[in-house]
Amino acid sequence: MKTTEPPIILTEYYDAPIARLWNSLTVLEEMQQWYFKEIEQFKPIEGFATQFTFGTEGKLFTTNWKITQLIPNELIRYTWNYVHYKGDSEVCFTLSEEEGKTKLLFEVTIIEDFPCDKQVFTRESALVGWKYVLGEALRNYLDGELIT
Repeated sequence: MKTTEPPIILTEYYDAPIARLWNSLTVLEEMQQWYFKEIEQFKPIEGFATQFTFGTEGKLFTTNWKITQLIPNELIRYTWNYVHYKGDSEVCFTLSEEEGKTKLLFEVTIIEDFPCDKQVFTRESALVGWKYVLGEALRNYLDGELIT
């Protein structure tokens, strides 16, 4: 992904209260159930930083997150970069209530270009991944279905 590309913006609606969705995004034990089981530490506090390693497409990636903005039950924003690759991004989850459902507005903005020679760092790959994470994994978790 490159700074010249438009941000990834996704909107999802969930049949869950805002507080339930917020906990899914900010409580370590819940995040491990649907997001990244490899996360060992997470605290919903501005300035909190964590690092963990996860696998995708047969490769391991060590990622750094740092929370840059947090408004409880409304918004969490953190930087997302990798130890062994150039590039930096910011992800933002914004929650609101709309017509009896919880609306999640999700955005990924590139701060520094990621390597263009790695398929996993393309906009298309990121879009497919985030659609799965938010549209399937998180939705299934909130609906009480087991994630495998």
